[in-house]
Amino acid sequence: MMQNIKPSSSDTTLLLRVLRIARPFKNLFWWSIALSILITPFSIAQPFIVQQIVDQHIVPGIKEGVLMLSLLYIVVLLINVVMKYFFIYITAKLGQNVIKDLRTKVDVYKRQGFIGYDVSG
Repeated sequence: MMQNIKPSSSDTTLLLRVLRIARPFKNLFWWSIALSILITPFSIAQPFIVQQIVDQHIVPGIKEGVLMLSLLYIVVLLINVVMKYFFIYITAKLGQNVIKDLRTKVDVYKRQGFIGYDVSG
Protein backbone atom coordinates (compact mmCIF):
# COMPACT_ATOMS: atom_id res chain seq x y z
CA MET A 1 0.00 0.00 0.00
CA MET A 2 1.25 3.45 -0.91
CA GLN A 3 1.74 5.89 1.94
CA ASN A 4 0.97 9.57 1.58
CA ILE A 5 4.45 11.05 2.00
CA LYS A 6 4.65 14.75 2.72
CA PRO A 7 7.84 16.66 2.03
CA SER A 8 9.60 17.67 5.19
CA SER A 9 11.46 20.87 5.86
CA SER A 10 14.71 18.90 5.71
CA ASP A 11 13.93 18.00 2.07
CA THR A 12 13.53 21.68 1.23
CA THR A 13 16.70 22.54 3.11
CA LEU A 14 18.62 19.82 1.28
CA LEU A 15 17.29 21.00 -2.09
CA LEU A 16 18.32 24.58 -1.34
CA ARG A 17 21.81 23.40 -0.33
CA VAL A 18 22.21 21.46 -3.56
CA LEU A 19 20.98 24.45 -5.59
CA ARG A 20 23.50 26.62 -3.79
CA ILE A 21 26.26 24.21 -4.80
CA ALA A 22 24.94 24.23 -8.39
CA ARG A 23 25.05 28.04 -8.55
CA PRO A 24 28.45 28.14 -10.35
CA PHE A 25 26.88 26.01 -13.08
CA LYS A 26 23.78 28.16 -13.58
CA ASN A 27 24.32 28.26 -17.36
CA LEU A 28 24.02 24.48 -17.55
CA PHE A 29 21.03 24.59 -15.20
CA TRP A 30 19.14 27.15 -17.31
CA TRP A 31 20.00 25.33 -20.55
CA SER A 32 18.57 22.13 -19.07
CA ILE A 33 15.38 23.95 -18.05
CA ALA A 34 15.04 25.55 -21.49
CA LEU A 35 15.62 22.27 -23.30
CA SER A 36 13.13 20.43 -21.13
CA ILE A 37 10.51 23.02 -22.06
CA LEU A 38 11.44 22.94 -25.76
CA ILE A 39 11.41 19.13 -25.94
CA THR A 40 7.84 18.84 -24.71
CA PRO A 41 5.96 20.09 -27.83
CA PHE A 42 8.06 17.87 -30.09
CA SER A 43 7.33 14.86 -27.90
CA ILE A 44 3.62 15.63 -27.96
CA ALA A 45 3.58 16.28 -31.72
CA GLN A 46 4.75 12.79 -32.68
CA PRO A 47 1.67 10.80 -31.63
CA PHE A 48 -0.55 13.62 -32.91
CA ILE A 49 1.03 13.38 -36.38
CA VAL A 50 0.61 9.60 -36.39
CA GLN A 51 -3.04 10.05 -35.39
CA GLN A 52 -3.57 12.48 -38.27
CA ILE A 53 -1.92 10.09 -40.74
CA VAL A 54 -4.11 7.20 -39.61
CA ASP A 55 -7.42 9.00 -39.03
CA GLN A 56 -7.35 11.50 -41.89
CA HIS A 57 -5.55 9.51 -44.58
CA ILE A 58 -5.12 5.77 -44.08
CA VAL A 59 -8.58 4.87 -42.72
CA PRO A 60 -10.51 6.89 -45.35
CA GLY A 61 -8.12 5.67 -48.07
CA ILE A 62 -6.85 9.15 -49.01
CA LYS A 63 -3.26 8.85 -50.18
CA GLU A 64 -2.61 12.56 -50.70
CA GLY A 65 -0.73 14.09 -47.80
CA VAL A 66 0.56 10.85 -46.26
CA LEU A 67 4.05 11.45 -47.61
CA MET A 68 4.13 15.05 -46.36
CA LEU A 69 2.92 14.06 -42.91
CA SER A 70 5.41 11.20 -42.81
CA LEU A 71 8.24 13.57 -43.68
CA LEU A 72 6.98 15.98 -41.03
CA TYR A 73 6.99 13.13 -38.53
CA ILE A 74 10.60 12.26 -39.42
CA VAL A 75 11.70 15.90 -39.07
CA VAL A 76 9.96 16.24 -35.69
CA LEU A 77 11.48 12.94 -34.57
CA LEU A 78 15.00 14.02 -35.55
CA ILE A 79 14.65 17.39 -33.84
CA ASN A 80 13.35 15.65 -30.72
CA VAL A 81 16.23 13.14 -30.71
CA VAL A 82 18.87 15.86 -31.08
CA MET A 83 17.34 18.01 -28.34
CA LYS A 84 17.01 15.02 -25.99
CA TYR A 85 20.66 14.12 -26.64
CA PHE A 86 21.80 17.61 -25.64
CA PHE A 87 19.39 17.62 -22.68
CA ILE A 88 20.83 14.36 -21.37
CA TYR A 89 24.39 15.55 -21.98
CA ILE A 90 23.83 18.89 -20.21
CA THR A 91 22.01 17.42 -17.22
CA ALA A 92 24.65 14.70 -16.82
CA LYS A 93 27.41 17.30 -16.96
CA LEU A 94 25.56 19.45 -14.42
CA GLY A 95 25.10 16.50 -12.08
CA GLN A 96 28.73 15.44 -12.39
CA ASN A 97 29.96 18.97 -11.69
CA VAL A 98 27.76 19.25 -8.60
CA ILE A 99 28.93 15.86 -7.30
CA LYS A 100 32.55 16.80 -7.98
CA ASP A 101 32.16 20.02 -5.99
CA LEU A 102 30.46 18.15 -3.15
CA ARG A 103 33.27 15.58 -3.05
CA THR A 104 35.89 18.34 -3.11
CA LYS A 105 34.22 20.13 -0.19
CA VAL A 106 33.94 16.92 1.80
CA ASP A 107 37.60 16.18 1.11
CA VAL A 108 38.60 19.66 2.32
CA TYR A 109 36.60 19.19 5.53
CA LYS A 110 38.12 15.75 6.01
CA ARG A 111 41.67 17.06 5.53
CA GLN A 112 41.05 19.90 7.96
CA GLY A 113 39.88 17.41 10.55
CA PHE A 114 36.22 18.46 10.69
CA ILE A 115 34.97 15.00 9.77
CA GLY A 116 36.05 12.27 12.11
CA TYR A 117 35.86 8.65 11.18
CA ASP A 118 37.00 5.42 12.72
CA VAL A 119 39.29 3.36 10.49
CA SER A 120 39.74 0.56 13.04
CA GLY A 121 36.70 -1.29 11.62
